[in-house]
Amino acid sequence: MGKCEICGKNKLFLKKTNCFFCGKDGCADCHLHLLTISFGDSFSKGFDKIKLFICNSNCKESFTDLVKQKIRQTPIDLNKRVNVLRYLELVFDTNEFHFDEKIMKDLIDYPFEPNRNGFYHIYDYIEKTFFDILYKTALTKKAETLLKVGRFDDAARIFEHLGMYEEAGKARAEDKHISIKKTEVTVDLNSLLTQIKNGGIVVVYRCPNCGAPLKVSKESNMKSIRTCKHCNSEIESMDVADFLKTALS
Repeated sequence: MGKCEICGKNKLFLKKTNCFFCGKDGCADCHLHLLTISFGDSFSKGFDKIKLFICNSNCKESFTDLVKQKIRQTPIDLNKRVNVLRYLELVFDTNEFHFDEKIMKDLIDYPFEPNRNGFYHIYDYIEKTFFDILYKTALTKKAETLLKVGRFDDAARIFEHLGMYEEAGKARAEDKHISIKKTEVTVDLNSLLTQIKNGGIVVVYRCPNCGAPLKVSKESNMKSIRTCKHCNSEIESMDVADFLKTALS
């Protein structure tokens, strides 16, 4: 008869467990099964599985906060899907956990991406509430980054998917504001070009990217004044409009 020192449970063939976060011994009843990692290779179908357990309350919360912090600190690729497992790997790479020697060796010998021998590990199981928290954190980080680069509609779709409707509304309002502003600038530019053509004026300004001189004359059009013929970079309409307003004032 086995007995758990934490919860006091008595059971024949009691399954003893260990919290990988704090190292405390327990059993499957007082510890939470958080992850299952499988180690194998690309050439066989057999994988060795290990289950990782964690204390149900404080340790789970602390470990979750640790991964969330890693998500916030790590640059996100806006062109790829959010991958929670990537952040778990970054946290496990710190080697600050109570893994036994075999698990630590396996994590080194069987990396997250297949090595030249085809050895790798995968996550067969992630506890749902833990995964959902991390996934929401990563998606929110992606949406916030999309806002920073001006992709307001993409950010709004993510916020809406997460049920963050107020944030989605603000993102769409900003997108609408930018669209109106761009329309206003286009109208301004057309008016300024008309003034230049009617007055036979030639205005020279410098490309903000390479510094080359650019000429605006009666032959110029919207496309030509927004593209530098020297470095082929696109120039913001607002920058051109502001310069022409100053030159014509």
